[in-house]
Amino acid sequence: MVAADKALVQSRFRKSLSTYRQNAAVQELMARRLAEAVAGLGRQSYGTALEIGCGSGLLTRELAKRLSIGRYILNDLLPECSTLSNEIPNGEFIAGDAEKIFPFPQNLDLAASSAAFQWLGDLPAFLKTLAGALKPDGVLAFSTFGPENLFQIRELAGVSLDYLPLGDIERLLREDFEVRELGEEEITLAFPDALAALSHLKATGVTGVAQRRWTKSSLAAFCEKYHDRFPSGTGVALTYHPITVLAARK
Repeated sequence: MVAADKALVQSRFRKSLSTYRQNAAVQELMARRLAEAVAGLGRQSYGTALEIGCGSGLLTRELAKRLSIGRYILNDLLPECSTLSNEIPNGEFIAGDAEKIFPFPQNLDLAASSAAFQWLGDLPAFLKTLAGALKPDGVLAFSTFGPENLFQIRELAGVSLDYLPLGDIERLLREDFEVRELGEEEITLAFPDALAALSHLKATGVTGVAQRRWTKSSLAAFCEKYHDRFPSGTGVALTYHPITVLAARK
């Protein structure tokens, strides 16, 4: 297990911006389900909302079409994502590492994030920051990934983010939040071969864990092991482990 290299994350996501939306089927599903969960609370209007790690806007668009938001603050590591704020009503943008924003936006009615919290260096501290920024009964809605995420890559390449299990996330939340919804699932995708699986990961920018320089022989060995260990039909399997959280500030 390793921590995310924020500089590498930024570089990889910058390279994948043009390919992300057409390849991020799991992340798109996560964003839609999270937005549906927020809308399902029955509250259709929020004064100020902050979205962390807005990226290409999968969650942004899903929330904007379901909710009325008076001030929609978007944040991402990539300054290039600022154009997204022009696509939605009342949008504005803050570039940079969410863990280092100063001053951090306050008096929030909603804090949301989809498929981004796994990149945080200190989730417990960041949840404290969000608790302090949200109004009493303000909504925290996020999706992230659990320990079984991309386990095939972890087992074969020996690298993985330090994903927290659902129980640990719940314990962290209960200090400052009332948990409204907490769930997890595993989604397994099939690819024709290991190279296709690696190309998918590259196209979605989710390789910001460690630098890996492949040689022809090391790549061939990796692909052979992948086919042997994780077959799916005539190809190979790749597993995602989404976690969805809906909570209210105590």
